[in-house]
Amino acid sequence: AVIGASRSPVKLGAIVLKNIIESGFPGKVYPVNPNADSIYDLTCYKDISLLPEAADLAAVALPASLISQTLMQLAGKGIKNAVIFAAGFKEAGEEGEKLENELKDLAQKYQLNVLGPNCLGFINNLCPINVTFGKPVKLSGNLRFITQSGAIAASLFDYCNYAGLGFSQFITLGNKAVLNENDILEYF
Repeated sequence: AVIGASRSPVKLGAIVLKNIIESGFPGKVYPVNPNADSIYDLTCYKDISLLPEAADLAAVALPASLISQTLMQLAGKGIKNAVIFAAGFKEAGEEGEKLENELKDLAQKYQLNVLGPNCLGFINNLCPINVTFGKPVKLSGNLRFITQSGAIAASLFDYCNYAGLGFSQFITLGNKAVLNENDILEYF
Protein backbone atom coordinates (compact mmCIF):
# COMPACT_ATOMS: atom_id res chain seq x y z
CA ALA A 1 0.00 0.00 0.00
CA VAL A 2 1.27 3.48 -0.83
CA ILE A 3 -0.19 5.81 1.78
CA GLY A 4 -0.23 9.33 0.37
CA ALA A 5 -0.16 8.20 -3.26
CA SER A 6 -0.59 11.15 -5.59
CA ARG A 7 -1.56 11.96 -9.17
CA SER A 8 0.89 14.88 -9.23
CA PRO A 9 4.09 13.49 -10.79
CA VAL A 10 6.36 15.70 -8.65
CA LYS A 11 4.95 14.56 -5.30
CA LEU A 12 6.70 11.94 -3.20
CA GLY A 13 3.69 9.62 -3.18
CA ALA A 14 3.51 9.64 -6.98
CA ILE A 15 7.23 8.95 -7.40
CA VAL A 16 7.22 6.05 -4.94
CA LEU A 17 4.11 4.53 -6.54
CA LYS A 18 5.59 4.90 -10.02
CA ASN A 19 8.89 3.30 -8.91
CA ILE A 20 7.05 0.32 -7.42
CA ILE A 21 5.04 -0.19 -10.62
CA GLU A 22 8.01 0.30 -12.96
CA SER A 23 10.21 -2.06 -10.91
CA GLY A 24 8.06 -4.94 -12.13
CA PHE A 25 6.74 -5.79 -8.67
CA PRO A 26 4.55 -8.86 -9.22
CA GLY A 27 2.22 -8.33 -6.25
CA LYS A 28 -0.85 -6.18 -5.69
CA VAL A 29 -0.35 -2.44 -5.26
CA TYR A 30 -2.89 -0.34 -3.36
CA PRO A 31 -2.67 3.47 -3.63
CA VAL A 32 -4.32 5.31 -0.72
CA ASN A 33 -5.49 8.89 -1.25
CA PRO A 34 -8.78 10.35 0.02
CA ASN A 35 -9.11 12.59 -3.05
CA ALA A 36 -8.57 10.16 -5.94
CA ASP A 37 -10.54 7.29 -7.48
CA SER A 38 -7.60 5.90 -9.44
CA ILE A 39 -3.90 6.56 -9.93
CA TYR A 40 -1.83 4.96 -12.73
CA ASP A 41 -4.89 2.86 -13.64
CA LEU A 42 -4.98 1.37 -10.12
CA THR A 43 -8.05 1.63 -7.90
CA CYS A 44 -7.33 4.19 -5.20
CA TYR A 45 -8.63 3.70 -1.67
CA LYS A 46 -9.89 6.64 0.36
CA ASP A 47 -8.62 5.27 3.68
CA ILE A 48 -6.36 2.51 5.01
CA SER A 49 -9.36 0.80 6.60
CA LEU A 50 -10.95 0.38 3.13
CA LEU A 51 -8.08 -1.68 1.69
CA PRO A 52 -9.34 -5.10 0.55
CA GLU A 53 -6.67 -6.87 2.63
CA ALA A 54 -3.76 -6.19 4.96
CA ALA A 55 -0.86 -5.26 2.69
CA ASP A 56 2.55 -6.80 3.35
CA LEU A 57 4.09 -3.31 3.36
CA ALA A 58 2.96 0.28 3.70
CA ALA A 59 5.09 2.91 1.97
CA VAL A 60 4.08 6.05 3.87
CA ALA A 61 4.49 9.30 1.94
CA LEU A 62 2.93 11.66 4.48
CA PRO A 63 4.28 14.50 6.67
CA ALA A 64 5.78 13.75 10.08
CA SER A 65 2.75 15.19 11.86
CA LEU A 66 0.50 12.44 10.41
CA ILE A 67 2.75 9.45 11.06
CA SER A 68 1.52 8.43 14.53
CA GLN A 69 -2.11 8.45 13.42
CA THR A 70 -1.14 6.50 10.29
CA LEU A 71 0.77 3.85 12.27
CA MET A 72 -2.31 3.27 14.44
CA GLN A 73 -4.43 2.87 11.29
CA LEU A 74 -1.90 0.44 9.81
CA ALA A 75 -1.93 -1.61 13.00
CA GLY A 76 -5.74 -1.59 13.00
CA LYS A 77 -5.71 -3.03 9.48
CA GLY A 78 -3.11 -5.67 10.43
CA ILE A 79 -0.27 -4.14 8.39
CA LYS A 80 2.98 -4.84 10.24
CA ASN A 81 5.68 -3.38 7.95
CA ALA A 82 6.16 0.27 7.01
CA VAL A 83 8.65 2.55 5.31
CA ILE A 84 8.45 6.12 6.61
CA PHE A 85 9.99 8.65 4.21
CA ALA A 86 9.10 11.82 6.14
CA ALA A 87 11.74 14.03 7.70
CA GLY A 88 10.98 16.23 10.70
CA PHE A 89 11.78 13.82 13.49
CA LYS A 90 14.77 13.81 15.88
CA GLU A 91 16.95 15.48 13.26
CA ALA A 92 14.62 18.51 13.41
CA GLY A 93 14.87 19.33 17.12
CA GLU A 94 12.88 18.84 20.28
CA GLU A 95 9.39 18.66 18.74
CA GLY A 96 10.62 16.20 16.12
CA GLU A 97 12.24 14.08 18.82
CA LYS A 98 8.85 13.85 20.56
CA LEU A 99 7.29 12.64 17.31
CA GLU A 100 10.02 10.04 16.87
CA ASN A 101 9.61 8.79 20.44
CA GLU A 102 5.89 8.43 19.80
CA LEU A 103 6.67 6.50 16.59
CA LYS A 104 8.96 4.15 18.57
CA ASP A 105 6.33 3.61 21.26
CA LEU A 106 3.65 2.80 18.69
CA ALA A 107 5.96 0.43 16.81
CA GLN A 108 6.70 -1.42 20.04
CA LYS A 109 3.06 -1.46 21.18
CA TYR A 110 1.77 -2.82 17.85
CA GLN A 111 4.87 -4.87 16.97
CA LEU A 112 5.54 -2.94 13.77
CA ASN A 113 8.68 -3.12 11.65
CA VAL A 114 9.46 0.45 10.61
CA LEU A 115 12.21 1.49 8.21
CA GLY A 116 13.11 5.15 8.76
CA PRO A 117 11.78 7.69 9.33
CA ASN A 118 13.68 10.17 7.20
CA CYS A 119 14.88 7.52 4.76
CA LEU A 120 14.97 7.01 1.00
CA GLY A 121 13.47 3.52 1.33
CA PHE A 122 14.73 0.26 -0.15
CA ILE A 123 15.16 -1.68 -3.37
CA ASN A 124 15.12 -5.44 -3.68
CA ASN A 125 16.01 -6.52 -7.21
CA LEU A 126 15.52 -10.17 -6.25
CA CYS A 127 11.77 -9.65 -5.74
CA PRO A 128 11.75 -7.15 -7.67
CA ILE A 129 10.51 -4.01 -5.90
CA ASN A 130 11.72 -0.41 -5.70
CA VAL A 131 10.23 1.37 -2.68
CA THR A 132 12.22 4.59 -3.00
CA PHE A 133 11.80 8.05 -4.44
CA GLY A 134 15.24 7.79 -6.03
CA LYS A 135 16.21 7.29 -9.65
CA PRO A 136 16.21 3.51 -10.05
CA VAL A 137 19.31 1.52 -10.93
CA LYS A 138 18.78 -0.37 -14.15
CA LEU A 139 20.96 -3.43 -13.49
CA SER A 140 20.76 -6.27 -10.99
CA GLY A 141 23.88 -7.72 -9.44
CA ASN A 142 25.24 -9.50 -6.38
CA LEU A 143 25.98 -6.50 -4.16
CA ARG A 144 23.94 -5.58 -1.09
CA PHE A 145 24.13 -2.09 0.39
CA ILE A 146 23.06 -0.64 3.71
CA THR A 147 23.38 3.08 4.30
CA GLN A 148 21.92 5.53 6.78
CA SER A 149 22.00 8.35 4.28
CA GLY A 150 19.56 8.78 1.42
CA ALA A 151 21.99 11.26 -0.18
CA ILE A 152 24.73 8.60 -0.24
CA ALA A 153 22.22 6.14 -1.72
CA ALA A 154 21.18 8.58 -4.47
CA SER A 155 24.84 9.18 -5.33
CA LEU A 156 25.47 5.44 -5.48
CA PHE A 157 22.40 4.95 -7.69
CA ASP A 158 23.82 7.52 -10.12
CA TYR A 159 27.27 5.91 -10.00
CA CYS A 160 25.88 2.40 -10.52
CA ASN A 161 23.92 3.57 -13.57
CA TYR A 162 27.00 5.37 -14.95
CA ALA A 163 29.41 2.47 -14.31
CA GLY A 164 27.05 -0.33 -15.33
CA LEU A 165 27.15 -1.79 -11.82
CA GLY A 166 24.15 -3.62 -10.41
CA PHE A 167 23.06 -4.73 -6.95
CA SER A 168 20.57 -7.14 -5.46
CA GLN A 169 19.39 -5.11 -2.47
CA PHE A 170 19.81 -1.55 -1.26
CA ILE A 171 18.42 -0.36 2.08
CA THR A 172 18.53 3.14 3.55
CA LEU A 173 17.97 3.40 7.29
CA GLY A 174 17.36 7.10 7.90
CA ASN A 175 16.89 7.80 11.62
CA LYS A 176 16.84 4.10 12.56
CA ALA A 177 13.99 4.62 15.01
CA VAL A 178 12.98 0.94 14.92
CA LEU A 179 15.01 -1.10 12.40
CA ASN A 180 18.79 -0.67 12.35
CA GLU A 181 21.88 -2.17 10.73
CA ASN A 182 21.76 -5.26 12.93
CA ASP A 183 18.21 -6.06 11.82
CA ILE A 184 19.18 -5.69 8.16
CA LEU A 185 22.32 -7.81 8.52
CA GLU A 186 20.24 -10.50 10.21
CA TYR A 187 17.75 -10.30 7.32
CA PHE A 188 20.59 -10.59 4.77
